[in-house]
Amino acid sequence: MIVGDENGYAQVASGVSFDLTYPILFTTAAIAQNGTNYANLKQMCYDKNLSCLKSGFTSAKNRAIFLVVTISGRTATISSEVAVDSANLPTTENGKYYILLGKLGNQSTGANYFIFNIHHPIYQYIHGAFREVSQYAQYAGDASTVSGHTVGVDVPSDAVFTDTTALG
Repeated sequence: MIVGDENGYAQVASGVSFDLTYPILFTTAAIAQNGTNYANLKQMCYDKNLSCLKSGFTSAKNRAIFLVVTISGRTATISSEVAVDSANLPTTENGKYYILLGKLGNQSTGANYFIFNIHHPIYQYIHGAFREVSQYAQYAGDASTVSGHTVGVDVPSDAVFTDTTALG
């Protein structure tokens, strides 16, 4: 599995940074620096041992697999745990983001396989649940609430807010 930025692509590994606007690619063989080898780009891997993510990483069928990152602007940096499956997602806020990579399946023959998603939504544990980042707005409240207080109920309707400190 490889991630990229304006300087090219690199193998997925702890500490590797990449541009979120570049596609995450699944390759079945090494691609030399500055090389091309589109024949090795795949969407499926017939092996539940996803050592391409992290040495010794395994999971069970029907589990989603997530790349664990921190994000600053458009840049994601892969965390020390590299990847987790859906049985090991956070249950509290930890500041990390989880990029959905795909899912482990099982054929009728019993062979395990990893289905690599073409679209990679980003999730985070926030506001008491594991949520897709694109859904944040529906949990943000509205102009009638301020930090959990309701204007006209426990905040005066004519309140003047003087704090000009930018958040973030």
